[in-house]
Amino acid sequence: ELGNEDYHYEFRTDKELIEEGLIKEVRTYSKPAEEIEEDILTEDMIRSEINVTEAKEALTDEQALSLIETVESTEKQVGNKKTIVNIGTLSRFYSANEIVNLETLKNKKIVSKDTGYVKILASGVLDKPLTVEANSYSIDAVKMILLTGGKVIKI
Repeated sequence: ELGNEDYHYEFRTDKELIEEGLIKEVRTYSKPAEEIEEDILTEDMIRSEINVTEAKEALTDEQALSLIETVESTEKQVGNKKTIVNIGTLSRFYSANEIVNLETLKNKKIVSKDTGYVKILASGVLDKPLTVEANSYSIDAVKMILLTGGKVIKI
């Protein structure tokens, strides 16, 4: 008869399940950001210019993701338009060590005044270190920013 089966399974602890080989125990350790940077991004890796192909070869996705800083935005979001900005555009319009954020993108007329969300993509060549504050990034854009000595800040 259908519907009369008992699907109740006896409770077993994690230790018992590990011993039976049904699950594995995974332990993680999170290093402080300063230690991670020293381990992953060494001074000899920093370049004066980088393209997406070089960036893909120089860092793994996991390494790049571990170097992204995340901050809460204190600015009130003005505008609801989502805009994509390419790395090559940042390279053209910004000087070395400048801060790229929504305000400076609007001031330089790279994005429209009604933009409230910016995603950075890896199209083009980056030839200087920049501190980039954006809502979203392609992983290759993150690598390019980091490998020129810049900082990636996700807001």
